[in-house]
Amino acid sequence: MSSQILRNIEPKIAKCESIIGYTFQDKVLCIQALKSVGTGVLVSYNGFIHDLPNNKALAVLGDRVQHLALCVKWWNRGVPRVSEQYSQVEQENLGNKPLGERGMERGIHTCILQDPGRTVRREQPTNKMVADAMEAIAGAVYLDGGDEALEKVMSALGLDLHRYL
Repeated sequence: MSSQILRNIEPKIAKCESIIGYTFQDKVLCIQALKSVGTGVLVSYNGFIHDLPNNKALAVLGDRVQHLALCVKWWNRGVPRVSEQYSQVEQENLGNKPLGERGMERGIHTCILQDPGRTVRREQPTNKMVADAMEAIAGAVYLDGGDEALEKVMSALGLDLHRYL
C-alpha cells in the first residue's frame, strides 16, 4: 500500500503564521504542529517528502509550556495570590473546549493538515483536533523561539487574557 502525500501546504503554514503573529525559522516544526494525521500520510515541503509524526507529542509539550507561561504571569501579577483563581484561569483559557473554540474563532482549523479523506468529504476538524493543534503550535513556537516567542503568540491569540491575570 502506498502512502498518501499532502502537498501544497505552504499556504496553510503562511496562514498559521499570520494568525499567531509568529514566523517560524524551522517551518517543519509548524508543519508537525498542524499535522493531525499519523502514519502513512507524508508531507511534501520545500522539495522534500517528510515522514513526520502527528502533532500529539508536540501538543503535550505545548500544553505544559502554556500552563507554565500563564502561571508565571499569574504569579507576577502579585498578591493576593489565590490558587483557586489560577485554576479558573487554566480551565477557562487552556481547557480543550475553550482552546478549541479560540482556535476556531481565529481560523486555526483552516490550517490543520488532516486525513485526505476528511478533506475530500469536506469534514471540518473537530474541536479536539483544533485544541490539539493549538497546543502543538505552542510547543513548536517554544522550540523554535523560546519563552518570549511563546508569550507573544499566547498574547496574539488572547490566551493570556483573564480577569485574574
